Amino acid sequence: MVTNRLGTKPPQGQSQRIDSVGIDIMALQLNKDTKTDPGSPEQGRILSEAIERLEKVRTSTVINQVKRWTSTQSVNIDIGLMRYQQEAADDTVVDAFRHAATAGSLHWTARTEPAHSNERLTLTSWSWVIAFGSVEERKNLSLVPAERFAKRDDKDYAETRALLRVLQGYLATGALDLKAADAVIATAGKKKASHADVKVAKPYAQGLIALVQGKADEWNAAMEVLVKDHEHEAFRGELVDLPNGYMAAIPLSLLRLGLERGLVCTIKSLHLPVRLVEQAWKLSVSG
Repeated sequence: MVTNRLGTKPPQGQSQRIDSVGIDIMALQLNKDTKTDPGSPEQGRILSEAIERLEKVRTSTVINQVKRWTSTQSVNIDIGLMRYQQEAADDTVVDAFRHAATAGSLHWTARTEPAHSNERLTLTSWSWVIAFGSVEERKNLSLVPAERFAKRDDKDYAETRALLRVLQGYLATGALDLKAADAVIATAGKKKASHADVKVAKPYAQGLIALVQGKADEWNAAMEVLVKDHEHEAFRGELVDLPNGYMAAIPLSLLRLGLERGLVCTIKSLHLPVRLVEQAWKLSVSG
């Protein structure tokens, strides 16, 4: 019987990866995107268009460096996510994400103006670099001035902004400012804290503290909160029917940092593919 990526059996009565009405089982487990069954003309068209966009960005002589690297990261992420959803070979998925990590690092190095997004999206962009890039590539993130994190200061992302500064310190030195991380947790735990601070900044800071202290259970618990928040968005929120719903980028970065310290991930979720991060880590070390 065919099994999914976690080695578990498909729902009872489904011996094929595509069920009797043409719905992609893998897609249903990732989010509600069932429009791109494996091998379908639609799937081929979408992937081909993404590759064409990547080539146009690569050969363009009119876009600036920041735009070039931003677009290159975005398109490579889309390609990797679509390959993952269609259960392509792991090597091809990881290859796309490694290219995305390199482009993301170059993007943040070249940027001289604030990003046109909020701090949560900045953390997402950084997370692809951390999860699939090299140590050198992610160290570039530690050099980004705080005023370039986002276009404007938004009170809904105040602690996410503070978290980015805490994360920068860790990426630069491998040491964590425990006092600053605790401050993020304390402020994000207040009654009037925003969703982004409660569901993202707080558990991420808790995960950072847990991994430097070697507390695997607490590290896993923090990632679990982040994965559950992502799954909510993938099935019922803004990421329904979108490739970005296929993987939980933010906990993937926390996963990589913990794996490097010898922690063992116990989370079983298609949105948190441990083996892909492990493969990227090994490749980054071997060169």
